[in-house]
Amino acid sequence: MAYRDGGDLNALGASIAERRRACGMSQEELAHACLVSRPTISSWERGRTQPSAQDVKLLAAAFDITADELLSACEPVARAVSADRREMKLLLLFDGIVFAISVVAVFDNIGSEDYAGSPSFFIMLACVVLLIASSWRQRKIAARHGFESMMERSRFAAGVLDPADLSKLPEWVRWINEHDWVLWVIVICIQYAVLLIATSFGAPFELQIALSVITMSCYSAIMLLSWRISS
Repeated sequence: MAYRDGGDLNALGASIAERRRACGMSQEELAHACLVSRPTISSWERGRTQPSAQDVKLLAAAFDITADELLSACEPVARAVSADRREMKLLLLFDGIVFAISVVAVFDNIGSEDYAGSPSFFIMLACVVLLIASSWRQRKIAARHGFESMMERSRFAAGVLDPADLSKLPEWVRWINEHDWVLWVIVICIQYAVLLIATSFGAPFELQIALSVITMSCYSAIMLLSWRISS
């Protein structure tokens, strides 16, 4: 049952986390079964510390497997977790790029006489579709690791394996964390509705710019405040 520090330690932590979730156990429940504290389980899963030989035996018993099975599963589990984490990082980067393109498309469309028929409008629609597709893919990856919220996906990409506790957060913050792509679609719809109304009433170009800036600023402020409270 010997194992080394470094990569093997991280692999063991990933293996423990995956086995725990597969068994439907919380960190508290696993800690109780192994006669340790919940922070100890979290430390093992993050690869910060290693369980002793006796701890490995208790972990294996909690998962109803042998100690050798637990240790032999480390490498493939670690590879799978690493691949998912890399993909999550790329998807989050992709979201940022698409968001930036969508903002440019919105401002490029301001002042257009044929607002709904301009190329920028269709670029904006394509951005919405891409963001929804990216969010769907992120959620599929997150589901494999027991995650749901936006904050947990970001934490996972950063290397944090254990789910975040959202129970103590305000209701609106939990909603944003769980429905981030819905909020984005709502903001885009509001953005276009406001600009269409402003255009139909012949609002000056400067007012349309101001309305767009206000809408995007409100969205950014809500997301930043949500992230701040969640962290």
